[in-house]
Amino acid sequence: MNPNELLQRFAELLRRPPITWWDVLDILIVSIVIYELLKLIRGTRAVQMAVGIASIIGLFYISRGFQLETLNWLIRNIVGYVVFAAIVLLQADIRRALIHLGRGKLFRRFDRKSTDEDTVEELVVAATALSAKKTGAIVVIERSIGLRNYIESGILLDAKLTYDLLVSIFQPTSPLHDGAVIVQGDRCAAAACFLPLTINPRLSRELGSRHRAAIGITEENDAVAIVVSEETGRISIVEDGNLEYDIDGNRLRERLKSVVTLRRARGKQRQAGIHPGLMAYHPFRNLGLKFLSTLVALLLWLIVAGERVVERVMRAPVEFQNLPAGLELVGNPPDTVEVRLRGSSGALSRMAAGDMAAVIDLTTARPGRRLFHITQSQVNVPYGIEIVQVGPSTLTMEFEMSGIRRVPVEPDIDGRPAPGFEITKVTSDPEMVEVAGPETALKLLQSAITEPVSVTDQSRSIREVVTIGVPDASLRLRTPQTAVVTVTIAPRPPK
Repeated sequence: MNPNELLQRFAELLRRPPITWWDVLDILIVSIVIYELLKLIRGTRAVQMAVGIASIIGLFYISRGFQLETLNWLIRNIVGYVVFAAIVLLQADIRRALIHLGRGKLFRRFDRKSTDEDTVEELVVAATALSAKKTGAIVVIERSIGLRNYIESGILLDAKLTYDLLVSIFQPTSPLHDGAVIVQGDRCAAAACFLPLTINPRLSRELGSRHRAAIGITEENDAVAIVVSEETGRISIVEDGNLEYDIDGNRLRERLKSVVTLRRARGKQRQAGIHPGLMAYHPFRNLGLKFLSTLVALLLWLIVAGERVVERVMRAPVEFQNLPAGLELVGNPPDTVEVRLRGSSGALSRMAAGDMAAVIDLTTARPGRRLFHITQSQVNVPYGIEIVQVGPSTLTMEFEMSGIRRVPVEPDIDGRPAPGFEITKVTSDPEMVEVAGPETALKLLQSAITEPVSVTDQSRSIREVVTIGVPDASLRLRTPQTAVVTVTIAPRPPK
């Protein structure tokens, strides 16, 4: 492709019809989906895989634009294996993503109240039990700001939050007791997580590493942390970097319920159309991801939704289905029809020979000449392609009753024996075969033929296995398909 053609294609890409409000909504929805996907994979190994897949897609469009046929063929043949490999390698990440989607606000709306109350009760019971045994523990409850970076630093659990699980994790003999447990909703996301320590110089030196880690994590985001002291067994709760020390189970329950109530109140305000303000909505958070998501959505809209709509005429093969038993289609039925298609230039150029077919249902066929109409619904085309016209719209076909007839096998002998020898006898095993087909053609059939058996310059008898056939293409053999032909050659008697 020369530079002029490349510039022309780029100009066609930018020459789009006016953007409507539906287009804006389309771009916005795709941007949100891409943004949530990028947030989900950020900081995981799926990022490298996503970059690799994006590189392959980019190479595919480059190979199409610059007519790099070998590279285009290579990418088209390996892309299926790449997708399969990505599913296998990232099955854990995909599973977590689907679980994360299922636990979204939309799906938790109906059972949020009961789930929150159960979560609070499990946390209170576990904290009081650990406090009674003076077992150190730190539990971080995620709120509106995600804690994925800290979750990735620990051991992933993604388990149902229960009192037994928390007590088991923080036992001194457990390999997961060192570090924090991070709770997302009603599930333990991870254990043994590393948290940042606060650097506030005004804190008491009596506070240990657990209390300093709880203050540090709540200073950076809106999480809430529960700490059980290993030395004294006292329970503390930390929010916004503020430590409330030495509280009992009832006070802990009240504080946790207030956190849940505040979250529900914000949800009700949104439903009532009352915006909670910039404290709850941060337009400049993750600004790079939001810009990238919008840019990718806009490029996808330019490539996919904004492609030039064209019309093209193609030949579609005709497929016949449901021919009644005992009936034969005779004559020369049409094998293709002409179809006028409308769609994007890219979608039409990618159509292959096997992507379209006209299906004719022969359930109502009966002997004689019949007419069958072809409607647009009978032509199968890929998604996104519109059928404008089918021609011819009516097909004329002829049908006959099917029959079976036994005819003799007539071997075909080629050449002459050696001088002084002659053919005395020709036999075929089997001598008769069954042939099926239209009754009119069966009446004209006299015998079945075989492949030629050469006797040129032969002085001995010949025995060969040859294929049996019939000269009429509308007829077919039933059994058998081959025959053993024996040609007896003997010396010619003297005159």
